[in-house]
Amino acid sequence: MRDVCYLYLLRQGSDGWKPENVKIYGSSIRSVTFYYNLFLPNSVWYGFNVCNGIGNTKSSQPISTTSSVAAM
Repeated sequence: MRDVCYLYLLRQGSDGWKPENVKIYGSSIRSVTFYYNLFLPNSVWYGFNVCNGIGNTKSSQPISTTSSVAAM
């Protein structure tokens, strides 16, 4: 199992976006929820990095992705 230990979101546009939380889960990763509950600034990557708090495992490297998160 791998850990997701950081998540950054990018808002672009004039409409405000206030995500309450983002839950990430999958068959090969541990489920994790990042709590935002605030309006994201425009054109700035905003998020959390808690990688230093993750315990040692066989694969302690954070998972990164090139896909973007879109508001629905």
